[in-house]
Amino acid sequence: MAAQIFREAVFSKALRFARSARGKGKSIRTYLIAITAVILVPTILFGWWLILLLAASERTSIERRATQEVQGITALIDHEIIVAKSVLIALASSPFLQTGDYGSFRDKAVDVSRQLGIQIVLRDPKRDVQLINTSAPANAALPRGLPAEPRAAEDEVLRTGQIVVSNVFLGPLTKQYTVAV
Repeated sequence: MAAQIFREAVFSKALRFARSARGKGKSIRTYLIAITAVILVPTILFGWWLILLLAASERTSIERRATQEVQGITALIDHEIIVAKSVLIALASSPFLQTGDYGSFRDKAVDVSRQLGIQIVLRDPKRDVQLINTSAPANAALPRGLPAEPRAAEDEVLRTGQIVVSNVFLGPLTKQYTVAV
């Protein structure tokens, strides 16, 4: 229905143009060019408008999918951090750790580390040394010091007493990107 009204409007404009130019000595070629222009220009503009609408719709769809993907990844990361916090709280309450039995604590930490696929490190911040690292063999020499990211997290933990998550850093022993909780 709309297309028929559009065609009638275009043809009526072309007919009026042809009648107005009839007595002015215009050739048939001029009339044909004018009629073609009257038909093509609105069609091209309408097509351009449709393409712009389609592009805007596609952009909105892509943005919506990207937002959903980011929200899903964020929820997954938040869940992993909650699990890590829970594991660390459970390990911190270990009687082996309370009595200073680091060998038995290391065995338990290694079991948990293997089950969850995580690295567990116990540090003495006063001496700036690792006491236990589940990524290293039991009697291996462990690295001293910390990269800047976990050092900042450790300082905040010591200052506030709250659990803190560091920025991503390259682990000195594993040579893999990780975060400290």
